[in-house]
Amino acid sequence: MKLSCVDAIVPGTMLKEKFDNLEKYGFDGIEIWAMGGVGSELEKEIKEAASESKIKPSSVIVVSEAFYRPLDSEEARQAKHML
Repeated sequence: MKLSCVDAIVPGTMLKEKFDNLEKYGFDGIEIWAMGGVGSELEKEIKEAASESKIKPSSVIVVSEAFYRPLDSEEARQAKHML
């Protein structure tokens, strides 16, 4: 069994610091909540932190307009194209 924690409750301001703290606490993974969608800077930060740590992303949750609407709605389809 592997233990993962959501990034919002991990001490630290940068992902690298959060990865370091989780490793120190004995965790295996991190769940990342991308509140503004996924962009190249976030993707780069995740890859860098993961490459230097035993902690690996267990999931990346993208919170955007599509998160709040049924996936088969017209609004969700339009929001998906805005990511």
